[in-house]
Amino acid sequence: MPPELICGAHALPGTYTLESSMLTCAALYDWCRKLLFPEGLTVMNEEVEGSSLGSGGVYVLPFFQGRGTPDWNSAAHGAFAGMSLSTTRGDMAHAVLEAIALEAANHVKLLEQQGGEAAAIVVGGGLTNQPIFPQMLADATGRTVLRERGTVEGTARGAWMSAAVQLGLVDGFEEAFDVAARDSAYDPYEPIESNIPLYQEMRLHMNDLYANMEREGAAQR
Repeated sequence: MPPELICGAHALPGTYTLESSMLTCAALYDWCRKLLFPEGLTVMNEEVEGSSLGSGGVYVLPFFQGRGTPDWNSAAHGAFAGMSLSTTRGDMAHAVLEAIALEAANHVKLLEQQGGEAAAIVVGGGLTNQPIFPQMLADATGRTVLRERGTVEGTARGAWMSAAVQLGLVDGFEEAFDVAARDSAYDPYEPIESNIPLYQEMRLHMNDLYANMEREGAAQR
């Protein structure tokens, strides 16, 4: 197992789960809101939708609390690059979302190297409630994204499933899942084919920016 990933025991006996870790997602978007959009989240989302793919040339390194997978670099820093006098705050917030989606694509790529290509990516809660982010994620990963509707508490759902099995309320995990997910519904987001190569190029450029910053930081130290 590569050291970049976390391998942990799954709730299902005899099975394991592979995990990757991003240290800032919704917290970074919220930081951007507090700093740039005193009017609130609604105005922020409207101006984000007024930007476009590529965010007017703005790139973000989303490592404002260090970087988790793949190199577990607590000394990593966030950065904005490619800004000009024509850059708007909407472009900056849009670039934050794109950076998070691109970093998630890095994680998906790493996970797929171990487990095979994902049929779909299921998301829920948190940042996925931002109107355009699930589509960004689909385009950045090239995978179908299924966003669960409503308020999703995945941890609580999983805890209930384990407890229900142990207490004998259900006959097993399959039935527990059927009960827990009985009313679940999903909104599908298919990747836009013309956007995939553009996001692929942006992801590689973001990775290069990060590598260059790390080399410069190491040289200064």
